[in-house]
Formats: sequence, structure tokens, C-alpha cells
Amino acid sequence: MSGSLKWILTAFCFLCIKAVFSQGDSLIFSPWVELAVPKANQIEIDEEDNLYLLHTRQNKIHKVYAGFGYDSIQSIGGKGIRGEGLNQPVKIRIVNRQTLYCLDYGNRRLLVMNTNLKILRDINFLSSGQSETGNDNGSQIWPVSFESGPTGDLFILNQEDNKILKIDTYGKQQTAFGGLDYGQGSLYEPVDLEMNDRNLLFVSDTVRQQLKVYDLFGVYQYALYPPEKFHFKGFCLMDKLLVFYNDQALCLLSLSTGHYSLYYPDLKGKQIQDITMNRKLMVVLTGEKILAYRLPGVDY
Repeated sequence: MSGSLKWILTAFCFLCIKAVFSQGDSLIFSPWVELAVPKANQIEIDEEDNLYLLHTRQNKIHKVYAGFGYDSIQSIGGKGIRGEGLNQPVKIRIVNRQTLYCLDYGNRRLLVMNTNLKILRDINFLSSGQSETGNDNGSQIWPVSFESGPTGDLFILNQEDNKILKIDTYGKQQTAFGGLDYGQGSLYEPVDLEMNDRNLLFVSDTVRQQLKVYDLFGVYQYALYPPEKFHFKGFCLMDKLLVFYNDQALCLLSLSTGHYSLYYPDLKGKQIQDITMNRKLMVVLTGEKILAYRLPGVDY
């Protein structure tokens, strides 16, 4: 084979590979099931397909049971400063099938509940410096998001200094990373964080349209970006699947191959509020309705 022909074939193969990894499909698809639910702005799903809904302005948490055809609902909350009272809750997270965490922003505490919404304890961030949170630098802790690690450790995103505090399950600080002076891993306007099955922590910055990725010890790994012209407002992770979303569309990105697909759900004039996934379903929250989609590759 001549040198010029080899070069042409090599160039052709490179272009094909580049197309697979840098271009995505653009599809309109319909939900597997559509359900009416209490009004909410955030949603979680557990491994039994039960739904957990958070309404920040109403200070409410709802559990919608899958075993009763999503007709049975349990609720807690209402304006308050202790017990089941909430003051601007901003995030809920299901951990290890048995535990629900709720970040009560206005009360500066992290509630630990069982999956029947019974409060077991809380981690209080009201004090600063040498408090039970062990914040060694003495700055105030205003948590705006959090994530749970594989051994029960918690990663707290602190609004005061844009740092991520790694604490144990009782609030004792182990380390801190990120912030404004962390080299390539600096965080300027972080919004949210999630961890994948490989114990990598993804931190979103919607102003700069990027995700910064760290390991369990806070060592910066790399940055991720959505496709060109796709402006995301949030993201979700499940194993090797990462989903960026905005008001009208979803961008599904394979962390294994780099291939992405754009999806435009039939929202009937509504906007996407939040999304969540378990190993079977991706659930899209649009105000007072959810749209559930079967994930590709799942055997039903």
C-alpha cells in the first residue's frame, strides 16, 4: 500500500472516530409513564422506584410510594426551626437504600432521616470555628449543597469560601479543597456536586458551564463541558451516564466513550425543574408532573 493511500485511510478513520465522540444524536422521545405529583422543585428516586419530592418555598418533603401505584403520599415539613420544621430546604439525597439526607439551608443543618421520613439526627452548622463541625479555619459554614461518600463521609459545599469540606458522619472535618486558590481545581461559582460509582466527585459551575472533577481526597482530576451551544442549569449522574439538562432538553453523555445524545421531551409547555435516576429509570420533574423514562440497555 502506498504511503499516500495509508495517510488517506488513517485520516478517514480519525474523522470517523472524531464524529462518534464529538457529535450526538438529536431525538424527540415520549415518556414510559407520566404521573401527577405534589408541586416540587427537586426529586429523588430510590432503588424501589419510590419518589421523594422537595418543595423549597413550601418547606415540604413528600414521599410518593411506588408500591401503591404512586397514589399513596407521605409528607413532612412546614416552616420551623427544629424537629420536622424546615426553613428553605435546598437538597435531598437518598443514601444506601435506608437513609435520606436533607440540607435545611435556612437553619444551617443537615437532617438525617430514614426512608419513612422519620428524623434520626441532624448535623448543625450554626456555630463556626471550633464547633462540632470542626471547621479549622474559623470561617462560617453556609452549606449550599452536599454529597455522600462511599464510607458515609459527607462533602459539604460551603458558600462562604467556595470550598468543599469533607466531614465524617458526625460533622468532624477531615479535609477541605477547592476554593479560589486551588490551582486548576479552583472553584469560583460552584453550585452543586454529585459522586459517581468510581468515587469521583463532580462539581458544577453553571456560569462557566463546566464540571470540575476530584477524587475522594480532593485531588483535582479534570474538567468536563457540555456540547457547544447546550447551556445547562443542572446535571445528574448514574454509573457511567452523566446527564446535563436545561429548561427544555437533556444531554446524555457516556463517560466511557464521550458520546452524547440530545433529547427533547414532550413537556407540554412546561419546563424541566430537576431530574433523577436509578438503575432502571430516569425521572424528569416538571412542576406538578413527572415523566419517567426507561434507561436504554435495561432488561425489563
